[in-house]
Amino acid sequence: PALFKKELLQDNSHVPQTSGVLPTIERMLSQQKWLCGDVPTVADLSLYCEIGQCLDKFLGLFSAAKIDINSYPKIKAWCEECEKLPGFESSHKALADVCPTVKSKVDEFKIESKL
Repeated sequence: PALFKKELLQDNSHVPQTSGVLPTIERMLSQQKWLCGDVPTVADLSLYCEIGQCLDKFLGLFSAAKIDINSYPKIKAWCEECEKLPGFESSHKALADVCPTVKSKVDEFKIESKL
């Protein structure tokens, strides 16, 4: 699959865009617990799908792109809250199942390219 092509992993053109989005999300979460207020909405579920898969516990893409999620404490806390929502485990089982294979490819590339 295209995901395993090294040239795609070498393309870091997305990193500045990602780095610009995270501070915006951090600011939003500094004003409220969830993206749209005091309760989780489909916006939180949807965004977690994008951010959560990048965490080290899943694919490790933040680390591969040298983005330190610890620099965004509100996002980190928000992720932890999302993971407590009912149905989280069952809805992320498929991702958790494929992560070791995909993450090994990301890790292999990091070692080879010394990212």
